[in-house]
Amino acid sequence: MNNEATVAEWIGRLRGVTSHINPATWPTATLNRAPHKALLLLAVIDLVDSGQLSDAQIEASDALVGRYEQLWRCALPGRTPAGVVEPFTHLVSDGFWHLVGPNGVLSRETALGIRSLVQLRATIVGAAVDSQLFDLLMDPEVRPRLRQALLETYFDSPARDRLTAAQPATPPDPRRSASYWWVNQGVTYDQERQGGYVWASKRTKTGREIAHHTNVGLLKPGDLLFHYARRAICATGRVTASPEDAVRPQKLPEGAWTQKRGAWTQEGRLARIDYEVLEKPIPLIDIPEAWRKAEGGPFNAAGAVKQGYLFPLRPEFAQRLLERVQPAKGPAPHKHRTWIFQANPQLWNLRAALQILTHMTWLVNRHRDEVRQGDHVYLWESGREGGLWASAEVLTDVEDLTDRPEEAQFRVESEPIEGTCPRVRLRVLRALSQPVPRQALKADPRLAQMTLLRFAQGTNFPVTDEEAAVLKQYIAGQAPPDSTAASKSAFASLLETLAHEGLHFSEELVANYLLALQTKRFAIVTGISGTGKTGLALAVARHFRPLVRGLRPDPTVTSAVEVSVKPYMLGYHKLVLPKALMLLYRLPPRGGKPSAPVNVRYPEGEAQLSVYHDVERDVVHLTFRERFRSWFDANVRVGDSLLIDVDTDPDGENDCLRFALPSPALRVPLDNCVVMAVRPEWTDNRGLLGYYNPLTQRYSTTPALDLLLRAAEDVEAAKREGRAPHPFFLILDEMNLARVEHYFSDFLSCLESDQSLHLHSDPRIEAGESDDARAVPRQLLIPPNVFFTGTVNVDETTYMFSPKVLDRAFTLEFNDCDLEGYGPGRNSASPQPGPLHLSGLPDSLVPDGRPSADDWDVFSKLDAKLHRVVLDLHALLVPDHRHFGYRVANEIARFVVLAADQTDGSEKALWAALDLGVLEKILPKLHGTQQELEELLRQLFEFAVAVGRSDVAAGMLKTSGWKPDRGGLRPTLAQGQEDAPKAALPRTATKLWRMLRRLERQGFTSFME
Repeated sequence: MNNEATVAEWIGRLRGVTSHINPATWPTATLNRAPHKALLLLAVIDLVDSGQLSDAQIEASDALVGRYEQLWRCALPGRTPAGVVEPFTHLVSDGFWHLVGPNGVLSRETALGIRSLVQLRATIVGAAVDSQLFDLLMDPEVRPRLRQALLETYFDSPARDRLTAAQPATPPDPRRSASYWWVNQGVTYDQERQGGYVWASKRTKTGREIAHHTNVGLLKPGDLLFHYARRAICATGRVTASPEDAVRPQKLPEGAWTQKRGAWTQEGRLARIDYEVLEKPIPLIDIPEAWRKAEGGPFNAAGAVKQGYLFPLRPEFAQRLLERVQPAKGPAPHKHRTWIFQANPQLWNLRAALQILTHMTWLVNRHRDEVRQGDHVYLWESGREGGLWASAEVLTDVEDLTDRPEEAQFRVESEPIEGTCPRVRLRVLRALSQPVPRQALKADPRLAQMTLLRFAQGTNFPVTDEEAAVLKQYIAGQAPPDSTAASKSAFASLLETLAHEGLHFSEELVANYLLALQTKRFAIVTGISGTGKTGLALAVARHFRPLVRGLRPDPTVTSAVEVSVKPYMLGYHKLVLPKALMLLYRLPPRGGKPSAPVNVRYPEGEAQLSVYHDVERDVVHLTFRERFRSWFDANVRVGDSLLIDVDTDPDGENDCLRFALPSPALRVPLDNCVVMAVRPEWTDNRGLLGYYNPLTQRYSTTPALDLLLRAAEDVEAAKREGRAPHPFFLILDEMNLARVEHYFSDFLSCLESDQSLHLHSDPRIEAGESDDARAVPRQLLIPPNVFFTGTVNVDETTYMFSPKVLDRAFTLEFNDCDLEGYGPGRNSASPQPGPLHLSGLPDSLVPDGRPSADDWDVFSKLDAKLHRVVLDLHALLVPDHRHFGYRVANEIARFVVLAADQTDGSEKALWAALDLGVLEKILPKLHGTQQELEELLRQLFEFAVAVGRSDVAAGMLKTSGWKPDRGGLRPTLAQGQEDAPKAALPRTATKLWRMLRRLERQGFTSFME
């Protein structure tokens, strides 16, 4: 029960929230005061009431924004709701509302500088509410009093009545009736699953209850849980008994919510669960982002999983998940069958359709009563050059359907089928770039009896389960067991590509580079000249370059000028006619007026618009109106292409402007890589990001900025399409020809802080109000799907890196050069491939945020020995004040965890990954004189040789006990011994040996040589 004095104090503070008073602006409905803050606080109370908000860190979620706008319309009918950003940021002035970014609480100046909802969500994690106020919000007896105080203080009687009427008579609490729950278990999953329970503490040490913990007490027998761990739903569970009070199980590991030991009491609640482990876990990325954003609950405004334990789910969302987990309950389910649907190339251009269409309508002449929704289909093209092209899923039962308009262009016959016919709708699951030829399948003895290969006439053919399993192998690109070709992982395919292009890199070096990019997004590659540093970066970028849909012009538009749709066109509904078009188009007579009517033809008809000649800027604006405006808004987005041509009448006079939309064409490789050669004269970021020219009042862009803008557009497109963003690569060649701190410092800061880069201050450039320049935003947040690589050579013409730069990157060395094994057809003399074979490398590099304490937590549970190595190394560096901080610890942890996920997870793989992490994150910052470094480097060398081992001879702890051998070290007394002992961290020890040798010879040493 809350203290009455505390309640009275907070009611007073809510009544005293600062708000602008202006009778000329605000009506009596809001007592002549700005209602923004009061309405936002009322929206927060409503979400708490409905169970959608249970965390003291409040996000700018779609649910909160929607409720705020609903309340605005109730209070001020007929007045367009003001954006939620203003109250969300300005509440920081009232002392109980603090905006929290990834690196802590934002200053008042930073908070008030946020102008848009997109910027708000990109900048903050949430708003932290005073814990005392939040406790009152969680109290169902106090909430109505807080609401009433806001209503009485900021609204007149009629407005109060409307807002009160908008409240449910009895606000539902879905937590008390929920049958479905989402539980975040992380590292506690294995122990809780083995014990058959879920457990959460009742309250914090300060006595505060947290809803996502106390929800365990609301579980009922029969409730269904979705168990989330390792970034996927791993199991479902049924509650088998009512929750009971229980102390924390002794073997339960410390999870993400218990990292601060002592923050929670040992008293808690435990519910018995019958776990059912999924044969194939459901990764978070496979749950559409739109579903997650709409659900709220366990998901934040961006659709990511919140920190917390147990959250209720709406039945609709849970049912969607169940459809992916198990078949629907009820009568015996239909056993899904597999079919081959055959296309005749003289009637239907299947291979062209697969380049563009993701859904198709397909004729079903036979087996009409057997083909059912959910069945699997393989698409086949008949003829000598035909074969197996794609796999698909049946979306509908057979019914009378017509062709879709987008399918007409792929019909080859002179007279298309008219009217309805028995058809099904298909969704293409996978399409091949080349078909599996008929001869290859006929040669496979397991397909000898397949109906299509024996009787080729027809459209629909049944396939047995055994035949379907073989076809699945072919469509997945995997050769059958009796074939000479072996299936390849993404990593093996990349290695093969590198070898084919004449790039000679060890398996470990390629794996090291890929893990570094996935961990940090910024890798510095140093080494002797001519080893292929830039070549590897380019090859990786090409390997992860997806095919995307290109565009082809409308064949009826011949001399069209292509225009890129810019923000101002959709915002202001006007368009600057390109100068290239004005060479063909004569303005109509204006009769001395600045504007004149013009006829326009577009795909949905004709319209009369107006043109306006801006003499000062020498540009001609075309202003949209009515139906044309509606067509434009409905059919184009920023970044799309638009074709404009001039139609002339028979007399040769200009008649009208003609608009057309390009059609999707064959898939083309995404332009996702830029190489920027760094120039010695770069003293600021203009060489990378361009600059605003005050004389021309235009922004001069660069290839690097264009890449960042394309990547940002792809992030937005990925959100709309429910897919992961495509990767983009920026390669800075000869990165240290100029001082990196001068031209790259902005990037370093923004990569770490998620702050925006300031580009310019001209709103017209941001809107793209020019026919020959792209729209450039005033502030640019570095897109999360851009990976940076800097290549480095060290000589008298280059600059050294400062420790702050090296601290923010992974620094890789390319110094090994195996001339004996160099050249086509030669056997490399380099060592056998090491343990870092990334068989689990994903097909695309998907950004996963910055390394965090969660990675450190997973790493600490992954292998206790590895964790102890990092702790001991940190302790060794502390006395010399050379130790590393949390960021480096998190990055090493992420690097090792990724290696565990993408290799076989063996002990050798984990130790190799840790060795590389130490080498590339700790050693690069060590540079100095013999007096400064010699003792520390010798201690580090002993550490790298002997850590975790007890069988190391005293002589091996000195550099004199080792000598270089094929890029590594070999004990001096072990010449010719294949099983000679090795250092515990051999890569780190080798580098320290070389650094010590330079120190002894030159009196100075550094990581880069």
